[in-house]
Amino acid sequence: MKNIRRILALALALLLVLTLSACVEEEQPLELSVSLPQTLTTLDPAMVTTETEKTMVYHLYENLMKLIDDTEGGSQAVYGMAASYQCENNLDGTQTWTFALRGNATWADGKPVKAEDFVYAWRRLADPATESPNAYVLDMVAGYEEARKSGDMTKLQVTAADERTLVVVLSHNYPNFHQTVCVHPATMPVREDMAQAEGWPMTASTLVGNGPYCFVESWQENTLKVKSGEDYYDYRRLGPASISFHFDGGDEADFVLRHDGVEGEGWNQGSLPYTGTLVINQMTTVSETVRQAMSLTIDRHKISEELGSMYVPAEGFIPHGIRSTQGKTLRAMAGIKIDSAPERYEARCQSALDMIRGEGLPAAGDVSLTYVSDGATDRVAEALKKMWYDKLGLTVTLRALDEETMKENLSKGDFSMALVMMHCERDDATYMLKDWVSGAEGNYANIHNSAYDLLLRSCEVSSSAEARDAYLIDAEQMLLESGYVVPVCFATDSWKLREGLQGVFADGVGAYFFTTVTEVEK
Repeated sequence: MKNIRRILALALALLLVLTLSACVEEEQPLELSVSLPQTLTTLDPAMVTTETEKTMVYHLYENLMKLIDDTEGGSQAVYGMAASYQCENNLDGTQTWTFALRGNATWADGKPVKAEDFVYAWRRLADPATESPNAYVLDMVAGYEEARKSGDMTKLQVTAADERTLVVVLSHNYPNFHQTVCVHPATMPVREDMAQAEGWPMTASTLVGNGPYCFVESWQENTLKVKSGEDYYDYRRLGPASISFHFDGGDEADFVLRHDGVEGEGWNQGSLPYTGTLVINQMTTVSETVRQAMSLTIDRHKISEELGSMYVPAEGFIPHGIRSTQGKTLRAMAGIKIDSAPERYEARCQSALDMIRGEGLPAAGDVSLTYVSDGATDRVAEALKKMWYDKLGLTVTLRALDEETMKENLSKGDFSMALVMMHCERDDATYMLKDWVSGAEGNYANIHNSAYDLLLRSCEVSSSAEARDAYLIDAEQMLLESGYVVPVCFATDSWKLREGLQGVFADGVGAYFFTTVTEVEK
């Protein structure tokens, strides 16, 4: 009897061991591999420029606010290092934002994240001595221009009231400050002692972050492996335990991002903040009717094919990923403003002919199309020239230039029409539309429209998210109706996630997030 009991006890113990082993096997932490298409040149938040670098910074650092999946194909801003914020509109037209930092926010070495870390980082970003290409991100902060001109960064109105309270004064109302500037890679906190270390930020021993994956496990030439730590306040919500980022552009990874327009099974299309645009100088003899007719006769599907599959026909001027003040994408709110359906192309061409009937076309030699000669754009220019001649009888002369000469001609207004790639420098349509305000540096078309200017000024002073978005949508419509700015195509990227995984999301302007990637439940 004793032997039977002993055998039963051993069997139960063995069953328990096997059960526990199975549970352990099921709960193995996820080690994710990610392939990004660009070479890593810096991890200094103030200096990052490429989508690859921004993606890395988002995982190594965390800002006042952070982005999470909005479950609708985009992202939304929620509290990050900040536990709360208050926004107050002042009588002088300025705006004060006060952020209370969470008490359990730490750096990778265990030191607390302080308000002074943000003050140092933002002053360093704005300082001309830093030579940051991203300094403009803070241009709405009161004292920005004065600080840039004088070199005295104390004039930038960013201060620490105490270790956990950051106060920022803006020169005007900016209701989505928290979801644009306060999530931007360039405004991530930086510790002064770390930034002074030799080799920072491209050395594992001196790269000290405060983000979800701030621990560097290994760093080889083209691979950076990072891991999460239990001190991160949101540790339990993270998906992967570690992420290996590869910068060789290979396809052998759990997640692969490409910028060369890959198509096929398993590949998804993402958004980039670029619009290929035909700009028509207001000083030319091309009338509004002819400009509208020229836009109608552009076969945008054919142009996209000429450029390759990473480009799609433009549906407006603002690309798909740019968020509205209310947090959704502005393109979704504004809708399709440009009809590019292939089956209606010939009907649009007929409408264009009807429009210009009786209208004098510019004489041969009066209108030229300027562009940077790079092969693909040459083909686009040739296609446009043929479309306008075949459909309208309009003769256009092509002017192929090198990039430096193109920049000079645009700045001087020495062109009648030009093909340019317009870039939205931050996730806010205001900064793509304000280029066309009278006298703006980027107003290559020399547009002077008082009604358009008023819409952008109204947007700047509005404290209502709904009103601000309405101004932006109206401004885009007015810009398109003028015919001086003719969107042709949107730039896209392509990504693929290994079968059995889920949870990747993007910011809509080129950066990807892997914090919530998990195994699909079977």
